[in-house]
Amino acid sequence: MQFFKSTKPFVQVIVLLLLWLMMTIVASGIVAVASAMGVDVKTSDTLLWLQLLSQLVGFVLPAVLFAWLFYGDERNYFHFRFSSSYWGKALVTAVVFLLLVPAIEWLTIWNDGWHLPESMASLETTMRDMGKMSEQVIASLLMQSDVWHLVCNLVVIALCPAICEELFFRGALQQVLARGLRSPHWAIIIAAAIFSLAHFDMFAFVPRFAMGVVLGYCYYLSGSMIVNVCAHFVNNAVIVVLYYLYSNGLVSMDPSVPNAMPLYLVALTLLAAAALFYIYFIPKQGREANE
Repeated sequence: MQFFKSTKPFVQVIVLLLLWLMMTIVASGIVAVASAMGVDVKTSDTLLWLQLLSQLVGFVLPAVLFAWLFYGDERNYFHFRFSSSYWGKALVTAVVFLLLVPAIEWLTIWNDGWHLPESMASLETTMRDMGKMSEQVIASLLMQSDVWHLVCNLVVIALCPAICEELFFRGALQQVLARGLRSPHWAIIIAAAIFSLAHFDMFAFVPRFAMGVVLGYCYYLSGSMIVNVCAHFVNNAVIVVLYYLYSNGLVSMDPSVPNAMPLYLVALTLLAAAALFYIYFIPKQGREANE
């Protein structure tokens, strides 16, 4: 049953964002209640499961409620398609994201070098301190040397956000924006911007925005959520595994510090990623029209 079938897309966008805000407040309230009841919310294990809870409540619940309220088909709305052709595209997308790592690292360093005007220096300090606190929390979860915590981190920090965030930002938000704007390209750009802003780190906005744009086109051109989940998971899993290797002394590179590769290597890997994406995702007729 479609409860609000005739509702305009832009109204749907507002409702979706309000559901997201409401569920985020609910998730924060659950943490506050747990703390008031004597639960030590600062231990790494507790933080890990609170992270899982916040993802499920903050992203999955509003996305599913939205699909149910406006389309009455929350099972098929998000395009979870599992045929072999989609798994093949998922594998290609995972390789594309691995090739994009040097470019994302370069964008991270460049974006971190931004500065607000002198008159806003105190605001910049506050924003950077908040970003560092968030990074420290994630690092405390990831700096675990045992296999059990590696598996937990892969599930909670890599897989769960990949499913939850893609379900909300691409599956729900991008789709409804495309209907309202009648332009998949603007929908991808706006959804990617909101995706990046939702992480509340202005000095890492650009790399997350770039990743959101690529994920947006993956979803638009593949038509399958499984492609996006796999790509997002690989992007997250690389960080999780690097932290595990670093904490065990198997690699010397600190994952919390962006690694600036030579620009020619960044350019080569970026071109390789673009070529692979073009070959596998741009429809043949589109390629012929561009030639």
